[in-house]
Amino acid sequence: AERTFVLAVAESKRLLSGEYPASPDEVLACSEKLQRACTGAEQDAQQEAQKAIPEAQDLVLDLKDEAKQRKELLEDVQAVVQARASSAHEVRMALIAAREGFLPGGLLTEAYSKLRRRKLEGITLSLNAALEQKQMALARALWQRGHALGEAQERAGGDWRSGKFSHLEHPGKKSCIVRGRFTSTNCGGSFGTRTWRQNPRYVLRRLNDQTRKYDRSVTVLAPKVSVAIAEVGSQPANLSVHIVQNCEEAVEAGCGSLLVPGYNVLASSSDEDEIPHCSCDLMVMTDDEPVFIVPSAARGEEGSFVLFVESDCPMEVVEVPASERNPWNYEKTMKMEWSSRGSRPSSSMGGGRLANSAPVLPWYRNPQVRIAAVPSAAAPALEDGAADAGTIRLSPMGEEGALVLAILTPEEADDSEPAAVHILRNVPAEATRQGLAENPQLHEVLACSGPEEAVYSKASEVGAVYRLLHDDQSIIVMPSLKEMGCEGNYKLQILATAEVTVDLLP
Repeated sequence: AERTFVLAVAESKRLLSGEYPASPDEVLACSEKLQRACTGAEQDAQQEAQKAIPEAQDLVLDLKDEAKQRKELLEDVQAVVQARASSAHEVRMALIAAREGFLPGGLLTEAYSKLRRRKLEGITLSLNAALEQKQMALARALWQRGHALGEAQERAGGDWRSGKFSHLEHPGKKSCIVRGRFTSTNCGGSFGTRTWRQNPRYVLRRLNDQTRKYDRSVTVLAPKVSVAIAEVGSQPANLSVHIVQNCEEAVEAGCGSLLVPGYNVLASSSDEDEIPHCSCDLMVMTDDEPVFIVPSAARGEEGSFVLFVESDCPMEVVEVPASERNPWNYEKTMKMEWSSRGSRPSSSMGGGRLANSAPVLPWYRNPQVRIAAVPSAAAPALEDGAADAGTIRLSPMGEEGALVLAILTPEEADDSEPAAVHILRNVPAEATRQGLAENPQLHEVLACSGPEEAVYSKASEVGAVYRLLHDDQSIIVMPSLKEMGCEGNYKLQILATAEVTVDLLP
């Protein structure tokens, strides 16, 4: 009974986290299975295992709520499919919601069939219009979509049958065609989700770029770049594309090709676009401040895609390798609870502060996490899978100290409060103090999760980054909610490119 109980709890947590898709009936069956396991554990399990029964009972309720939500998502999709006048945008949004709600693709076959029909309607007219307006990236993407979705087999697909615009399959002097693929490991889902940064990422560079020798104060000609994306497979995908760049604090920390929360969106496709495309003028584009193209698809939509890039001058598009997308050698996740209940009621509900303003005294009640660098020769690195709170590997990015990233995510994204993360350090005279000195003149703000006018955000993830050198004194990470007295359950994730010590202060 005890083993059955433990396995049922683990399965329930995996299902709720979206580790694998499941239908409403499968979620409900999982709740019933867990309820039976709880009953068995109450009768036969050891006392230590029985302590987990209250949490498991909460999971049963969560599973029932999840089954209800997924049923509603499925009903929304079915309603859109049955509505004769539903547009491609309406079908797309229903499918995205279903995918982000972890519904299996097998339940959405009719919706994808309708989306295919809607995407092919008027595609010839759209292609000709794009060519007339010299929107070459968009035209190439439309031509590719027609090929992928089988326009040649449709009555209006004469241009595809004859190959009238086959020249669009070849890049020009100022264009790039990049092929990629969404897999189970890099399909991060739609923009705005906490996993979006896991999508493939491409660095955009000017060929024979001379701008890298200039600093930000030098004005150079800003090239205009246009990007479009299209699917390759016969099933339509709910694609998007964004052009983004790290914020100044991330640049100063030396993030390079690592994209961190707080990035600036330079351009983005719209959910109402016939085919996802966007364009912008690139004011700054250097090795230290790379410009990224990030394609994305709805969660679980694995398959190949093609990016089409056009610009005023020759460009190259280079995919960021996995080693640079995930350079972390240390990882630790801690639960953060702002609550009026529990063993320390109201002790952490201190409210917020602005980036460069003195906080009110209650702000210091928020959780404090101390992070210190470990000299590279002080201790051997632990191997992956070590039975420790963190996981440590060796990394070349740790040679210049540890790049530390603190990310705060709400456990319930739909019910989150504006939140922020600050990274601070006491002045040298207060270096031996365990926690943060409760005087703005005795500590400095090293980094925060947003610009001064928008430090607090309800985004799916907020984070701050700082490079901690080996001989630096320790830093303190402080997550907080904007309003004093706000409640919520969050997770604080500490990532580092070199070995560090992480302690939650009492």
